[in-house]
Amino acid sequence: MAAGLLMGAWLCPPPALAQVFEGRVLDDGDGRPVATALVRLLTPDLEPVALTVADALGRYRIEVPGPGRYHLAAERIGFDPVTSHLLEVNDPDGTYAIDVGMRAVPLPLSGFVVTAERFAEIERGITHQIGISPTALRVPPLMRPDIDAHLEKAHALSDVVRWSGVPSVIVKETTEGPCFQWRTRHCIEVYLNGFHIDAGFIDTVPLDMVETIVFVLPNESIVYEAGAVLLYTEGWIR
Repeated sequence: MAAGLLMGAWLCPPPALAQVFEGRVLDDGDGRPVATALVRLLTPDLEPVALTVADALGRYRIEVPGPGRYHLAAERIGFDPVTSHLLEVNDPDGTYAIDVGMRAVPLPLSGFVVTAERFAEIERGITHQIGISPTALRVPPLMRPDIDAHLEKAHALSDVVRWSGVPSVIVKETTEGPCFQWRTRHCIEVYLNGFHIDAGFIDTVPLDMVETIVFVLPNESIVYEAGAVLLYTEGWIR
């Protein structure tokens, strides 16, 4: 990782004064930007505290909750996941310019298959997060092969929700972004690896990185009583 510059996409706008990491995600081999890489801020124990997605030029910006020591981690299909050494944050209103380098890896040509062991691992992780097995929900979770099938015609999460036939949920376009409206009442919130994402950000999430989509309808989970659309990447499941 080296000093970088500029600002990228974020889930929630930072305040005027804040501690911020910002820079670019770049291919180690040729220096080209790694667009839509998922960038996470982690504690020394590798617990996630913030998340963002790099823009088309590989630029990212992620707010730091306070002074301390943190890792930056990045993942993207076609690249090895990377986690930085510990980074010290001690300036109350500092901006830390960090570029993230990623090493490209060849993608397998064969179709993706979810094994029974892999599904059990995913199911355990999600059950721990939402308090109920995803197989007990009214809408079966979409796994990687299901998402791949949607990608042939869908380029955004709103298309996937629209074509998946989620009971009592319709997709409405608003000035803020897509709304997944439940029974014409309220918009079901969307979360990426446990982090809430704003409506305007929903359709920028790269679906080819999403391993599982879980639809929690209202009153199905005590964690998400109002319902939720939960997106999980492979990096989170690991």
